[in-house]
Amino acid sequence: MKTRAISAVTAGVGTEQAGDSSAWSAANQRCLGFLWQYARPYSSRLLAAFLMSIPLAALGGVLPWAFKQVTDLFTHDAPLKAILFWMGVGLGAVSLRSGLEILNKYILTILHVCLSNDIRNDLYERLQESSMEFHMQSRSGEVASLVSNDAQTAAAGVIELYSAAWQGPARVVCLVAVMIYFNATMSLLAILSIPVLSLCVTAAGKRAQKAERSFLDRQGKLLGWMVESLTNVRQVKSFNLERLGKKRFYEYGQELVHYRKRGVLLKSLVSPAAEITNGVALMAMAVLAYYQLSHGATTPGAIVGCLTAALGLKRPLKSISNSVVELQKSVAAVQRISWVYGNVTEVAEIKSVTGTVETIQFEDVAFSYDGRHNVLRDVCIEVCRGERIAIVGPSGAGKTTLIDLLISFYPCSAGRILVNGQDISTIDLNSWRRQIGIVSQEPFLFDASIEENIRYGHPQASLERLREAARLAGCDEILQRLPNGIETQVGERGSRLSGGERIRVALARALARPISVLILDEATSELDSETEQGILESVDKLADGLIIFHISHRRSVLKHCDRAILLRDGTAQGKSIVECLAGLDNGNQSLVRQKIPA
Repeated sequence: MKTRAISAVTAGVGTEQAGDSSAWSAANQRCLGFLWQYARPYSSRLLAAFLMSIPLAALGGVLPWAFKQVTDLFTHDAPLKAILFWMGVGLGAVSLRSGLEILNKYILTILHVCLSNDIRNDLYERLQESSMEFHMQSRSGEVASLVSNDAQTAAAGVIELYSAAWQGPARVVCLVAVMIYFNATMSLLAILSIPVLSLCVTAAGKRAQKAERSFLDRQGKLLGWMVESLTNVRQVKSFNLERLGKKRFYEYGQELVHYRKRGVLLKSLVSPAAEITNGVALMAMAVLAYYQLSHGATTPGAIVGCLTAALGLKRPLKSISNSVVELQKSVAAVQRISWVYGNVTEVAEIKSVTGTVETIQFEDVAFSYDGRHNVLRDVCIEVCRGERIAIVGPSGAGKTTLIDLLISFYPCSAGRILVNGQDISTIDLNSWRRQIGIVSQEPFLFDASIEENIRYGHPQASLERLREAARLAGCDEILQRLPNGIETQVGERGSRLSGGERIRVALARALARPISVLILDEATSELDSETEQGILESVDKLADGLIIFHISHRRSVLKHCDRAILLRDGTAQGKSIVECLAGLDNGNQSLVRQKIPA
């Protein structure tokens, strides 16, 4: 994976102000470094495109040469055969150049697709590895926009750079060389027009980068709002929020149009600038040619050839100008992508969790979301294999946070968590999380079959193992009732199943793989007592080989636990199950969920 190397290349990207020339140049340099990391594996294709641009540039000079020869032949009353020959040479050069341009465009298009895919894959991988803090601060729609839009825009920078730094300049150099050969004085006027055009392009490029960055940001917000409103469509309709949703979507769309119009306007201004600059140069060259011809200092053929070459400069100069402006879109996309790559946490030492987890220890653990107020503090817990632990406490006491720290969704603010004596911060997270099966109160199911959703827990599991996990989770009744059994499609987020059915499928997914720790976060709260009892009895049969955490306040669940951890005011206290049950019987508000006042 290239992300760690690229993180060094792109360090600091996104902090520049587009209006400052040095910062603008620095942003472009970092963008080039980023793109080169991805373009390097395709150096052979880039070399082919570079080599192909040489005959393309040379063929651009053949047409002015052919026009010079034809003009000279006309002035000397040459035979028609000679005139037709040079016209054929010019037509052949144009035809060959068109064929090479098609092949060159094909190579560059394939290169763009490959680069987009590589950037997209690395970006998705980096997003998967990013911390929970990052995902909590980012809207899913904006992240989706990064993967779908910014990756493609960033990859286009390689093509635009090729056009702006090599293909276009090569054609300009070839045409200028032909002009100098025909008439050095006239060619000087054309050369002087190039710096003027460069100043216009640079000014437009700086503003285009800022406009494109704003456009990509608004595009992410638009997609984020759309995903958020559609995935919560039930709540939107329940509270009659359709009008508010439309208004917000319309506002984001208007901002999107505004910044796109600004970017298009800047790009559109470059073309007239190229046209006008080239036109002024041609007029000056025509005036100079008139005086040279009247004094016998040149020939009509040289003038025609020189003017034809000058006219041919319009196309590569316009292409270079457009590519420089378009390149700023890539710079803006790289800045946004680098924001993701910048969320990298390097681990000094990585150890894998092998074998069965025998002990888990919380040593003086503290945690704060905002760095000021501790949700947990001085938590000391030790759990051994074969224990069933109930985690209880009022709402907001930190029960789920404690489990999130165990899964290493967040690092501890203080203290440490030990697994088999190893600090969890030095453990390979993939090997550790493979040891954990978790079922939450609101399980997420993918839009796939029940079998596929269970298999996500253990992709290498056999069908028999999946069916056994489904049986342990109490899915037998579901599979018998559904016409396609385990092959039934559950719909997006499991929408075709009831809440209790989704819980059972998620539990089967957790039991599908060989785990050492099972976490049930209010997992059975949506089930009827009979089904819950069957599931808890099935879990009890696995208890000797597992460490089981139950987050629940239901008597039926507590009866299947060995001891309890009471979280209150951020601290943890050991309790017996008898004490917990007595607290529930007496209505102890420290053990049951507190109701929100009306």
